[in-house]
Amino acid sequence: MNELFFGAALIISLVLMGIGIVIGLIGCMVLALLVLAGVMTSSTLFGVLRGKIGSGLRAFWYQCSLLGGIPAGLICVFATQFLFAPWERGAVPWFAGALGGMAGALILTLMLDFLVRKTAGWLGSRS
Repeated sequence: MNELFFGAALIISLVLMGIGIVIGLIGCMVLALLVLAGVMTSSTLFGVLRGKIGSGLRAFWYQCSLLGGIPAGLICVFATQFLFAPWERGAVPWFAGALGGMAGALILTLMLDFLVRKTAGWLGSRS
């Protein structure tokens, strides 16, 4: 009975370690893409020039949301063209989808930034 428990624990541990390694590799690839795109460098430079860590973090947040909004808009265009056959084909919907995704991501980021600033101000005034 102990051998069965040990075998099951070993298999579960190896599976969890494998999942952790895959997640770590995906995180490294995302970080490499952010460095390659200049997001890390420009947001760090922005924070250093402004003299505030918060400014650099906000710049990083805005850039990441804009870069994430592009594929979201393109996926919406692809889904729309897949579901509705008479949809216009060509490059125009793809550009519109990318711009719409960027605009939507920027609006969501601005709302989240406003919410975080107001909450931080409110929590700071309570102390």
